[in-house]
Amino acid sequence: MSKADDSLDLCSLKTFAGMAGVSVEEAADWAATGTIPTMRLADFRMVNLARLRADLGVRADERADSRTAGVDPQRLR
Repeated sequence: MSKADDSLDLCSLKTFAGMAGVSVEEAADWAATGTIPTMRLADFRMVNLARLRADLGVRADERADSRTAGVDPQRLR
C-alpha cells in the first residue's frame, strides 16, 4: 500500500471492536471521546487504522510497554 493509500486504511466500529476484543459500545465510546481516531464516510463512523498505528508507534517509542494503550498494534495488521 502506498503512502497515499494509508490514509484510506479504515474499518467499521464493529470490525474494530472485534479486532480489539471489546464491545461495540466500548469502541463507540472510544470514538466519541477521541480515544481512537475516526472519520465520517457517508453515514458511517470509521476507525482510521493508519492513524491509530502511527499513534501507537509513537506511544511505543515513548513507553516501554505499549500494551497500556488498550490495543495490540500487531492485531491491526
